[in-house]
Amino acid sequence: MKVLKDREKVTGYFKERFGIDEKVFSGVEFIETRKAVWMVSPDIVSGENLKLLGLKRLNYTGIRLLRKTGPTNSYKPTTYGLQLIGQGATRNVIDLTKEELSELLDKGSIALDREDLKGFIIIRYNGLVLGCGLVKEGVLYSQLPKGRAEALRAGGLF
Repeated sequence: MKVLKDREKVTGYFKERFGIDEKVFSGVEFIETRKAVWMVSPDIVSGENLKLLGLKRLNYTGIRLLRKTGPTNSYKPTTYGLQLIGQGATRNVIDLTKEELSELLDKGSIALDREDLKGFIIIRYNGLVLGCGLVKEGVLYSQLPKGRAEALRAGGLF
């Protein structure tokens, strides 16, 4: 685990992919592990604070913002990360109707008639960021954690 020095690697990804302003990330640090990038408070990564807490190192602190996937360690945004920072997204966002969301949660995927969307996208319902989806060949696949999808179904959000 190390503090990521090249912030542009993360902020640039979100700006390019989703149009999220880099200002969203002011006041936070990024920690990189083999499998993920975490967004944390700068106070957490201070060696002095670790000593005060009696810790030699930290495991999984903050919010997992990105997972690294595949042989090239390409980024996959996490649902919880997108819920936190995705409200200002201007690109690669889909607003689902009640019927579309219900079908997505029940079946795990829905057909889309949108050629402009490919790859990881932000799923919204009534303006609320629900999380991450993946569009491949005209099909939207839910990337929502199972527990989150179950909570949406049971909670009466829609």
